[in-house]
Amino acid sequence: LCVIGAVGWNEFVADLHLQFLERATSTHDRKFTSALPTMFRRITLVLTPFAWIAGGYHVLKAIRAPSLKAAFRDTVIWMLLAALVFLYLFRQLAASQMLASQVLLPFYAIGSALLLDRLLDGREVFRRIAWAWLIAAPLWSFFFMFTHPRSVLDRDDVAKTNAYLAANDHNDFLMSNLLSDGHIQASFEHHSWAALDADDTVDSALQMMRVFQLTDTDYIHAIIFNDPNSRFIDKSLWPLAMPRGLWAITGWPQLYRSKTNAVIAEYDRRVHKNLVAVHAEKVLELKNYVVYRIDRATVMGLLGEKVPSTQHIDFGSLTAQRHFMLGWAPPALFGTDNIPSSGISGFWRCSLQRTDPRGDTCKTVLTKTGILVKHEALVEAAQLMIRVDDVCDLRLTFTFASIGYTRLSVHGFTATSAPGRTTTFSVPAASLTKGINVVELENLMPRDYGTELPVATLDLVSSCGAK
Repeated sequence: LCVIGAVGWNEFVADLHLQFLERATSTHDRKFTSALPTMFRRITLVLTPFAWIAGGYHVLKAIRAPSLKAAFRDTVIWMLLAALVFLYLFRQLAASQMLASQVLLPFYAIGSALLLDRLLDGREVFRRIAWAWLIAAPLWSFFFMFTHPRSVLDRDDVAKTNAYLAANDHNDFLMSNLLSDGHIQASFEHHSWAALDADDTVDSALQMMRVFQLTDTDYIHAIIFNDPNSRFIDKSLWPLAMPRGLWAITGWPQLYRSKTNAVIAEYDRRVHKNLVAVHAEKVLELKNYVVYRIDRATVMGLLGEKVPSTQHIDFGSLTAQRHFMLGWAPPALFGTDNIPSSGISGFWRCSLQRTDPRGDTCKTVLTKTGILVKHEALVEAAQLMIRVDDVCDLRLTFTFASIGYTRLSVHGFTATSAPGRTTTFSVPAASLTKGINVVELENLMPRDYGTELPVATLDLVSSCGAK
């Protein structure tokens, strides 16, 4: 009922349908294998080890009951069954967030009380066990409650950050390594976007450009926390530990603090390497976090540094990837002739025209599955970076491994080709600039015709050279 109240009945039913569909078609996240390792540890930590004694007692009592009616009348097994149904239906939610696992609390509280009441009315040895339980259970909980690592946002730091953002940021989201969106939204009134976490920082600029393209903004601010205690919570630890099967960290990190802090530190190192790789500018340094600004122009300059001047690009070679920006598949052999090519796989971007030059066009929305971008659209196109040394009319001749029907766009110039294995576009000098130019090639063939348009070669002929 609490879940339905939070997300709405329609969302609740849709989520159930999606989960059953994913299980039937095996399309769910394969990294999520089981909630049991996490839940076993979390129940022990949060509800104390005595929860298992209460559970065993009521299960055995229900099994030994003379009838099903007596089992439900004389035990609280129905509370346990209700909780288990919820945990089964929403097992990933329950494993990733501690709050959802509290559906077991009514059974633990009332079931333990009934068992303790019976023990206290029994023989001396049972009364001693009951008193030991009554003393040990709260001590267990208070110990972990008072020793749990905590990180606090300073009010003055938050005020300084919000004042800076009000003057310098018109986006509705911030990047962060907090991995928990509630704190960013409550304190800084922005949605939280996961910070760059590429293992190979060579890809950092390209990943950053995908975000710029999707949100249609020229800058992004990032709030990066340097206190590991700020990530010592279930929702932050789950995405770090679950893919690696570190169930001790997802279930009871308080018992493995050194291992938990090591995982957080490793993640922070990757985040900082990615920030360095995109030349993020530090604009505010506060007690336990730093605010960075990342600019599209800077990232575009980094991508352009590796682009050479050339008159021919072979899309079947790895060297062609120096010219790739967004929307390209890795080189492969296409067609019956096994022609080395790179396919146009497409990319996501904002489908609206920008109205505010200072901020993003496509606003973000927070859902129960994470942050999404409104009006995002998948375009069947790929972006290519070419270097222009002298601004003159430029003829671009593409060859394809199959029949292609394409549209080319660059700096406001647009041209559409006739279908064929080879096509030529003549780009006027007025639509080019000296240095790096981003050419977008859109696949106009129906999607049912093929998944990708394989591009084999590109020849570039400048009218400057003809003169």
